[in-house]
Amino acid sequence: MRYNCSKLRITNALTLASLGIVAYVFVPVMRVLSTIMKLSTPIELEYSRKNLLALLSYGGNPDQSPYTHKQISEWCERFWNKYNDVDVSEEIEKVMPILADVETQWDLYLANTYSSSQLQELDFETVRLPVEWFKDWSAEANA
Repeated sequence: MRYNCSKLRITNALTLASLGIVAYVFVPVMRVLSTIMKLSTPIELEYSRKNLLALLSYGGNPDQSPYTHKQISEWCERFWNKYNDVDVSEEIEKVMPILADVETQWDLYLANTYSSSQLQELDFETVRLPVEWFKDWSAEANA
């Protein structure tokens, strides 16, 4: 299930409740993630709509992709962080919610799919989000 949310840092029970997530389950899982999940090898692509579309296409075809879903999520987060507090072109402004959603859905997928103990043993580079999500994000970016 994909959550309908914009870029957020989940920090309180009210936000969690609005997403239908039980805080006492989610918060400990996010603490585990923040301590054990190391950054991937960064994707060395310029932050642009064109490159976002290419990465979303790779995400929709993970067997043919040179990048993992984790790498794509991290690239989206760095892109979003770079332009979050500055005036940007209309093209970049249009993809900001998509960038936020990719990164947020990655975190939520991990927290809702795996237990804390599973996360401690998990190779995050092997985790795949549903490919339909990448197709939806691509269609949204092309709208």
